[in-house]
Amino acid sequence: MAKRAKASGGRGNRPARANVARNGANDLALTVITERQAWFTPETLAAYLQVSDRQVRNWVSEGLLISYKIGSSRRFDPADVDAFVAQFRDEGKPER
Repeated sequence: MAKRAKASGGRGNRPARANVARNGANDLALTVITERQAWFTPETLAAYLQVSDRQVRNWVSEGLLISYKIGSSRRFDPADVDAFVAQFRDEGKPER
């Protein structure tokens, strides 16, 4: 049976790694490579936050959630989503 190559190019979700390269006799350069999370579409963001697509669109139209229009597609940076969600952190007393 033939082996299949991964659709992602074989990289998967590896943890961050560091590469050390020598630049001359005693000089070292350190490069840290971190994996970036894929950006959300309106549908994947709604599923992630467990809200409706309409709610995501409302947050965008109200200026509460940052989005990027790339061609005809709307995308959401995971860092912007994290900042948006952090606004709603409830650190008060638990409800009865």
